[in-house]
Amino acid sequence: MLREIICDKFKEKKIEFHDGLNVVLGDEQGSNSIGKSTFLMIIDYVYGGKDYVMKSIDIQRNVGAHIIKFSFVFKGNKYYFSRNTNDTEYVNICNDKYEVTEMITLEQYTNKLKSLYEFGDKDISFRDVVGRYIRVYGKDNLNEKHPLDAVGNEKPTQAMNALLKLYDLYAAISELEDLAKRKGDELNAFKNAQKYHIISKIGARQRKANDKQIAELEGEGRKLQMS
Repeated sequence: MLREIICDKFKEKKIEFHDGLNVVLGDEQGSNSIGKSTFLMIIDYVYGGKDYVMKSIDIQRNVGAHIIKFSFVFKGNKYYFSRNTNDTEYVNICNDKYEVTEMITLEQYTNKLKSLYEFGDKDISFRDVVGRYIRVYGKDNLNEKHPLDAVGNEKPTQAMNALLKLYDLYAAISELEDLAKRKGDELNAFKNAQKYHIISKIGARQRKANDKQIAELEGEGRKLQMS
């Protein structure tokens, strides 16, 4: 699980998480614009997202480049990482003092999290599991009429397939999709063969005429056999 997030740009430099439910609360007056949504965007960033940098333009302009440090705990083992807002495509592996020991790609990082969270055998990306369901003001997935969408205007089949994959219910559909694709490829090959005159293309009228000619030839063949 996520254990802590650290940044020297935070008012509270270290934010720790605990086992069970963690809640982000505003003040007693229910004020807006005090950082709740921004912090949730940072959590999404920790889990491999990019919207904190790409869509929180005002923050990046006013705060400038900064480093988000964070750690996870899995089965008693601690894992330390950091991400620089100047480079969204790489993640740093760190020691317990957050000194960088290795740089990996964002894809390698999300694959690592997928393995640590123990769903590496599922035919779905880590971001499709996590990012799809992080709904924060500023992201493109706040349409209440499309609660499964990861981004605006996503095809309904993509959203539904992601949910089915998460619960291991996609296999039967996948087989049908593969079959449909193979049949589609065969149909396209057949049409191309007709297009380039590799095989003849005939309509219903021509087929009827051909059937008639075949019947006549077969009749003549029988007459020859009898003579």
